Amino acid sequence: MPDGLVIPGGPGFAGSPQPPDVPCDPTGDAWRGPPGPAGPPGPPGGLQEAPVDGTAYGRLSAAWVQVLPLTGGTLTGPLTLAGGPLKVSLPSDVWSAGTVTPAFWSQVGLTGTTNAATPNINVISINESLDASGASASPAGLTLLHNYGGGTTKGGRAAFNATLVQQGGANTDSGADRYYVGANLYAFARYTQPGSSATTPLGRVFGFNAVGTLQAGFTATNYYQVAGGEINFGVAAGSSTSIRSGLTIADLTGTAQGFNGDNALWFYGAGTPLRNSIMWADSQPWPVDATVGRMLTANMGASFTAGAADPLKAMWGIDFQQVQFPATGNPYGGGFFQTNGASLDGVGTLRLGTTYLTPGATGLAIDAKGSVGLSATISTPGSGYAPSSTNAFTALGGVFLVTMNGSGVPSSVIVVVQPQWPSTSAPPATVTPTDCVKPSTGSGLVLAITWNTTGTALSLQPSGGALGFYGATPVAKQIGVPITAAGIHAALTALGLIAP
Repeated sequence: MPDGLVIPGGPGFAGSPQPPDVPCDPTGDAWRGPPGPAGPPGPPGGLQEAPVDGTAYGRLSAAWVQVLPLTGGTLTGPLTLAGGPLKVSLPSDVWSAGTVTPAFWSQVGLTGTTNAATPNINVISINESLDASGASASPAGLTLLHNYGGGTTKGGRAAFNATLVQQGGANTDSGADRYYVGANLYAFARYTQPGSSATTPLGRVFGFNAVGTLQAGFTATNYYQVAGGEINFGVAAGSSTSIRSGLTIADLTGTAQGFNGDNALWFYGAGTPLRNSIMWADSQPWPVDATVGRMLTANMGASFTAGAADPLKAMWGIDFQQVQFPATGNPYGGGFFQTNGASLDGVGTLRLGTTYLTPGATGLAIDAKGSVGLSATISTPGSGYAPSSTNAFTALGGVFLVTMNGSGVPSSVIVVVQPQWPSTSAPPATVTPTDCVKPSTGSGLVLAITWNTTGTALSLQPSGGALGFYGATPVAKQIGVPITAAGIHAALTALGLIAP
């Protein structure tokens, strides 16, 4: 470049610097020729590219390491969260082909052998020492809160499912522990309460607490059932088991009885009193075998040891002494128990068929009285009952099965439990029964009853067995008694009816 030549440039220069023999062209570089060949490559930089293998990488200690991408990825080692809760958020629309996408999924595949005392596969361990004396409710180590509802909500829900499934085909289990449990719930208490077990007991330990309620402050109506819990069980066809039970209550570790109460089952309530403490069937199928079944039973089973005394002993079979039962004089008017052949009211009046044993101030009265309903017909059918159904009705202690036609009108009736009329007066020719279906459907049914009014005789030892009065030794029927004062006196003396 010649000395003293000034090449235009600087911040205000709008053109391009050119050789001195070419005038300045402020509009472009049209004067340039084609580019020359590329020069040799420069030296490599200080940071190499990450491997190109379809995996996300990040830098750690001046090296590339695999990382989790924002979408997808697999974590192969332990995850430690040093601070803050773990939050999982999903978009509002997470449905895919009819299956909801899980917010959290833990899949563990284990093989091999373990001899650990407690071989836990997944563990959530919580250690805390909070002062919760002022809390209105007990702090929970883990809370699962499933909120649902809204204008488009439909179908049932389950906030938590715990399912244990044996996989695979036929297998012989040789393990020492053969308990297969869907969920184990434990509660252990290890320190002393400041009260007294006799006068001021404090603290309660529950293995689990199940609550089902239509919540106060909300309008929840027309539900079929509200229950604190339901236990379902079954043995499928082709399977077998030694014992089948819906609920097993076993005291395996207790060495002391409760100071004020000691119960396998405890019924109590703070709300509306129950109509029934225990109910069989109701609107569901009858669960007791009609041939060999018992509604309540005590079975000696494995408790019996050959040569030992009978281990099944109790002070009372049933003790309801502290409960007051009605004593109306009617076998169907309330009492301690009633069956289709007997009843016992609150003052001890026992009915056996049409015979009544009534205690009183001067002793016991035995009276064969009253009438028994033999059959029933429909006097007035009424209407509005469930079409083509069979309903149970009750009246005067009797139970009647009434069949409806296709229009919901009663068409036939069967007496299942005979009604009772506890009086020597004439029984009613018709009765208006109560529909046992709840809620009741239909109205107006009246039944005509055919009564047996002749069951009023009283017979002692009709089979001819021995008989005695006033503490005398029972003797056989006196036969061949001489028709003399001495003979008659001897016979009456033998029966105990007169003194010697």
